This record gives sequence, C-alpha cells and structure tokens, in this order.
Amino acid sequence: ADAKQKMAELMIAEGDAVKYQEPLRQVMSRSGDECVVALTSQWFLHYGSDDWKAMVKKHVDETLETFSPSIRNAFNASLDFLSSWSCGRTFGLGTALPALEGEDARVIIDSL
Repeated sequence: ADAKQKMAELMIAEGDAVKYQEPLRQVMSRSGDECVVALTSQWFLHYGSDDWKAMVKKHVDETLETFSPSIRNAFNASLDFLSSWSCGRTFGLGTALPALEGEDARVIIDSL
C-alpha cells in the first residue's frame, strides 16, 4: 500500500496523473438539478499548457489577420480563459475517434 501511495504521488507530481474522486452521495447543481455522469471514459484537451498558449498567442499576434485589434484581444482573452476542456461526447457534430472498440466506439470529438 505504501508503494502505491508513493507511485501515485510521483505520477501526480510529474503531471502523468490527476486525483480523481467519486462523490459519496447525490450531487446537485446550483440550479437544483441532479448531476449525472454522461460519459465515463472522457478525454480532455489540456489547453492550459503554457507552451501551447505561447505558440498560439504568437500565431494570433503575428500571423492571424483579425481585421480589428478588438478581435485580436478577444482571441487572446479566450486563450487566457482556456484550461482543460472535455473533447469527447456521444452526440452532436464531430469526428469519431478511430480504433475504439465496444461502448467507446460511440465517442466523437471536436474537430480541431
């Protein structure tokens, strides 16, 4: 058990894992609705990466033609807001993830 705990701490420290906890009781939203799990094998894009943000901001500032400084500022504000974003779902528009089998074969992702 001690090795398991140390390995978990190491993986979290190196960014290879995140802590995940199941709720102990029913979860309610602020609007009073019951929260349910819609997709258990969720995939996330890590838009919070400083390297990724710097690369995209450089493109927005130096290459992307926005035709207005206010549009460029809006792009940069959106980039500052982004962090981790779920990219998988089972409905709507998107691209099917290749090589998934079984229940996961229904997962689609946002086109990037």
